[in-house]
Amino acid sequence: MRLQTTLQRQIATGVVSKDEPSAAMMEATGHMMKAWGVWKHRFEFYDKPMVKQRFDDVGHSIFVIEGRKPVLASSSFFSVDDRAWGKRFAGVALNVIPVSTTQAAVIVSYPKEQSGKARRYAAPIFLKSGDERLLALSHMLVDRAENFFVSPAHLEGWPAAKRKQIEEAFVGTVTRGEPAKLSPDLMLF
Repeated sequence: MRLQTTLQRQIATGVVSKDEPSAAMMEATGHMMKAWGVWKHRFEFYDKPMVKQRFDDVGHSIFVIEGRKPVLASSSFFSVDDRAWGKRFAGVALNVIPVSTTQAAVIVSYPKEQSGKARRYAAPIFLKSGDERLLALSHMLVDRAENFFVSPAHLEGWPAAKRKQIEEAFVGTVTRGEPAKLSPDLMLF
């Protein structure tokens, strides 16, 4: 939406032509196609089963972080394969939900027909325990999630170098398509 609004402003101010392709137009169109692909995936694999009350068509892998104050929340969706946009892809919804003062639920949801790819992708989290599990989850959030929130009070306890490393890793995934490198400094919990 922001890219489309920026493009419209650029057209209105004469920075780019509305009748000729430009980098801004290609970027906005590319993101619009990605949004359409995500909508189509959601409609096919989540909305249709819900309307038809076929709740078993969606699988979930769940664990609970216990005995620590929740410091993070997330609601994200991303692909777990290398298919080009516009092609049918496998995707997961990753949610981290604080449920009490000492617990947070981690829920990875996926279409049952894509459970193999989804579960293999999430395995680095589910096959670990303790801080290793939380580091693997942190890495996945920084590397793939576009929507997570860290408690400001928790964030303030981080050294400046840690904040910078997490920010640079996250921005690198977005702007340069560089995967985040696993590092103890990416621990979000």
